[in-house]
Amino acid sequence: MVIAAETGQQTLASIESALKEAGKQTDRLKTDLEKASKNKAELMAKRLDAFKALAKFRTELSLIDGVIDEADRLSAQVRTILTARQKSVNALKEREKRAQLERNRLTQQIAAQRGEIERLDQQLDEFGDRAREALSAGDDYRERASHYAELEEMVGNAAEKARKSRAEEVRKGEPYRNDPLFMYLWERKFGTSDYDRTGVIRMLDNWVARLVRYQDARSNYAVLNQIPDRLEAHVARLRKLTEAERDTLDKVEAEKIRELAGDDFLDAIDAANAERDRLTAELEKLNAELTETGGQLKTYAEGLDQSFREAVEKTVQFLDGKSLTALRHEARETPDVEDDEIVRTISRLADERNGLEALVKRKSEELDASFRRKQDLLRIAADFRNSRYDEPGSVFKPGRGGPSGEALLQMLLNGAITAFEYWARTQSRQRWRGRSGDGYRRSTTFPSSSRRSSRRRPSSGGPDFRTGGGF
Repeated sequence: MVIAAETGQQTLASIESALKEAGKQTDRLKTDLEKASKNKAELMAKRLDAFKALAKFRTELSLIDGVIDEADRLSAQVRTILTARQKSVNALKEREKRAQLERNRLTQQIAAQRGEIERLDQQLDEFGDRAREALSAGDDYRERASHYAELEEMVGNAAEKARKSRAEEVRKGEPYRNDPLFMYLWERKFGTSDYDRTGVIRMLDNWVARLVRYQDARSNYAVLNQIPDRLEAHVARLRKLTEAERDTLDKVEAEKIRELAGDDFLDAIDAANAERDRLTAELEKLNAELTETGGQLKTYAEGLDQSFREAVEKTVQFLDGKSLTALRHEARETPDVEDDEIVRTISRLADERNGLEALVKRKSEELDASFRRKQDLLRIAADFRNSRYDEPGSVFKPGRGGPSGEALLQMLLNGAITAFEYWARTQSRQRWRGRSGDGYRRSTTFPSSSRRSSRRRPSSGGPDFRTGGGF
């Protein structure tokens, strides 16, 4: 099955769609965890109330140890913390909402600006067609264009020959590489001027060489290695010649395009791209804002903010303290039915707390994964734009038998590949399709050009994924 190439705009749309879904999933998990943290606080309050009720049955002990007063103080502290932190959460949610709305607005503006750039690009290609048509009337340009076409064909043929030669070297060289005695001598560079062993070792190596008929095999293996190396070096030389010829043609075509298009039109192209760059820079600021607010909301949702943790720790210490242990023990020793019921309530609330802790742990792990996925997608989308892979001339082709862009993205979302792997494979698939105005694009600082390598790092240095650093 042949997988068709995807445009850069299609690929970016898929990334943005996945980002939107990741954001929704993260929000759902944060809501679940916020509810769990609230339930956790309510359980603490109920347990405190239950212990206060129990203490009233044992007034003497509770007054001596200050159980009731301490319970009241902790209940008030928990209520104050919950009220204050909810205000902080609400403010962060409002910040995040405003940033997300602004990001949505900016992505729409960038898409509209990209449409304007595409319109200007089409006009530039029309000028490119006219320039080539006018230049073709001259013998020098025709000869250069013909020579360039011949060189391109030669590069293609030589590259294919080098590829087949390398595949043949891998296949035919396998028996040599699988022979431990041969490889032992080969790695020691036996039989060459670089071999430096003496004495008994040299004598033993000579004996091994005669045993395996090394000299004949070494010559064959050396030739087997040299052929693809030489062919690849030949391809590299041809490519340099081809690029030099292309540069000459580009300069001639660019000059003609300037003459036909005029400065006003070319300035309009520059202005359109500068505006896109400005909008993209604003988008990155909003990405940073979303990352910051999202991280803080995640901390609150998981109950990891300092004030909440301190309140929980103090309450747990109090509830598990010696005075309350004594109260529980005394209640069990008395015939009173009501205090036995309170003890059972206390035990039930403790079981509910344990179940809630397990839920919080599971949801926190899910949120961590979802949050990381959202951050990865934010970085991928940002670097995609920085690399201008969403420009009109950008396309993405699958590798030999490789997955499509949609399939790669799904592999990332399912955790089958890392963000680093996704980005590396996306870069390797990117190409710039040839267009009539490329002579001007390649001869200037024009942002989108078929000369640009799909493997070149963007100015940002590449996304800093959580897989060991940037590229």
